[in-house]
Amino acid sequence: MAETPAVMPQLHMPLQSGSDRILKAMRRSYRSERFLGILDRVRERIPHAAITTDIIVGFPGETEEDFEDTMRVERISLEENQKQVGREVEVLVSTGEGKKDTETRRLTGRAQDNRLVHFEVTPGSELPRPGDVVTVTVTHAAPFHLLADDPTGAPLRIRRTRGGDAWDRGQAESCAVPAPSDGAPRAVSLGLPTLRVGV
Repeated sequence: MAETPAVMPQLHMPLQSGSDRILKAMRRSYRSERFLGILDRVRERIPHAAITTDIIVGFPGETEEDFEDTMRVERISLEENQKQVGREVEVLVSTGEGKKDTETRRLTGRAQDNRLVHFEVTPGSELPRPGDVVTVTVTHAAPFHLLADDPTGAPLRIRRTRGGDAWDRGQAESCAVPAPSDGAPRAVSLGLPTLRVGV
């Protein structure tokens, strides 16, 4: 029997601003110290919880000082990501999330805690499909993503999944347009109704 993967607890807590003045203008019932206190209590009880947030920048009346207050609180993201360096993580391969993947020769996916991970496909590795799971080691952290480049050049560890199989089937079906038997050019239907003109 296949092992069921562990579920990563996730909590979304919208901070919206690190400036108490802006939080008050937004009519929020909390201030940054209270928000950070709640985070500390969550970390004590669920140390591996993935905590995500929303930040609003450019709120009417926001000053440079208000923005700096938000950046002071937002640095937590980089600190938490830096703790991931050296860790082995499983990444669900996605498509379209890594805007520079073609230039950097990487693919992108999400770790179990929903962190964005850009990973290297080492030479000689099979190419994982969206929906497959790869196991990589984090080598670099940025505030909003992780990198996993293998300096040893070892083949990528890939777990093929039914999600990847479904992606394969979807690719085959979307490109499969049967050729007419009379050799005429193929017509591709866009799903629009056909208009007929009476004679």
